Amino acid sequence: MDDSMLMRTVLQDTLLEAGFQVFVASDGVEALELLQKETIHLIVADLNMPRLDGLELTRTIRADQQLGKLPIILISATDTDEDRRLGLLYGANVFITKERPDLDSLAERIIKMLQTGADRL
Repeated sequence: MDDSMLMRTVLQDTLLEAGFQVFVASDGVEALELLQKETIHLIVADLNMPRLDGLELTRTIRADQQLGKLPIILISATDTDEDRRLGLLYGANVFITKERPDLDSLAERIIKMLQTGADRL
């Protein structure tokens, strides 16, 4: 989930090439709607999204009895200690920045998280 069409497309293409089924949402509200309709195994969300940002999305998911254990990767355009601290405090498993997105590495991390059930990589 990302409000930037370019970032959504790049992430989607990378994850599709890695063999994942991908659902795309432009903000946290759309993401929550998707989570109610589809079987989702992992979430990659932007920290800053309209209507419902990545922090509130993460908090909402963690509070949900059925969704609370889903792995969540937060992505941010900024790399501040505060953003990273809040992302992890709200329950993100991984926090990465768009400044240095190594998308192949991201796909590898996702595969490892799903295969091992690890909550932090």
